[in-house]
Amino acid sequence: MKKLLGLFTAISLLALMPACTQTSVPGDKDDNQKDSTDVGNKPLTGELTLLVDEPVIRADGKSEATFTVMVGETEVTEGVKFYDGNDKPVELPDMKFTTTVPGVYTFWVSYKTKFSDKVEVMAMSAMVPVIPTDPKPESSDFHRRSLLIQFTGTGCGYCPLMVNTIRRLASDTSYADKFVHTACHTYNDTDPAYIQTNLTGAMGVGAYPSCIFNLDKTTLFQTNTSDAAIKDYLDKKYDEGARVGVAGACVTDGSQLVLRAGIKAGKAGSYRLAAWVLEDGIVGKQQNYMAKDEFGMGFDVHDNCIRAIYGQNASKDFTGQTFNLEAGETGDMFVIFDMPSYWVQENLHVVVFASAQDGTTYTVNNCIDIPVNSSAAFSYKE
Repeated sequence: MKKLLGLFTAISLLALMPACTQTSVPGDKDDNQKDSTDVGNKPLTGELTLLVDEPVIRADGKSEATFTVMVGETEVTEGVKFYDGNDKPVELPDMKFTTTVPGVYTFWVSYKTKFSDKVEVMAMSAMVPVIPTDPKPESSDFHRRSLLIQFTGTGCGYCPLMVNTIRRLASDTSYADKFVHTACHTYNDTDPAYIQTNLTGAMGVGAYPSCIFNLDKTTLFQTNTSDAAIKDYLDKKYDEGARVGVAGACVTDGSQLVLRAGIKAGKAGSYRLAAWVLEDGIVGKQQNYMAKDEFGMGFDVHDNCIRAIYGQNASKDFTGQTFNLEAGETGDMFVIFDMPSYWVQENLHVVVFASAQDGTTYTVNNCIDIPVNSSAAFSYKE
């Protein structure tokens, strides 16, 4: 089973910092990546590429990141020079990197007249997240969950009506495992769970409360929507089956949360992977005009609140990193989130969702919810 390794990405709240950037080298030629080199008597053409097997390692002096250098489709092992992020030469015996000092390390290589892009390796003081072993490696009969995005805010007096609807769904054992609930608090900026994002506009939400499923703005549900209509939608998506499976693991390392997400294709196609950090137990006085407290839980404690978003590609595209996969093929993605001091770490969890391409658009096809310092394997129907 082939595995693709996704880009290592660092994220500070909502500000993305790409891991791979074009290296600027004095005297670099415009056609630098097009000329030929020789390995023995064999002429090589193509780009010089630096690959790393593990972009996140433990800073214990033992964990290794092993590099591979390619010219086009041919591996090169001799005549390669390594440099750090400050363009200083570094020695990496056997093209392996280890360290005892936590941090983010940048590398690039030169080979004859060619130069690679930069690659980052993060060394952690904590354990590196490990995705659980696939319980059914030959299966593609994935359990499917839909992504529910609730648009709300503490200043919205009608929003508790939608809270009741979602709580009824979550309390129904036939539906609780058919969706993952996320709450996007964008109604008022005095809300302690407020997040500054254009997700609301991207989904075409013009009134509160509303909810959207699977990043598909045609699935707008509001308070006058019956529970039966929402259940019909969830049943339909579940019965369609999932084209892709999702797995993952996340750990905290000081003020950072490190996620390793896995994706597995049931069918060949183009998929995207994204992740949001959620927090439970955020206390904020909720306006309430007419909703009854059906579950005796009150409305002033807010769960599943979106705290950070990874995967926004454009103003209206939140589908994340692209993976072009054959059936049965898998891939990994690393994401690092900086955690502000006001986040309560033990109340955090991460939703990871995979979107499948339909024509020119991507919609969420499956998702999982991972508690902090925990993991979730690929999930299959029983």
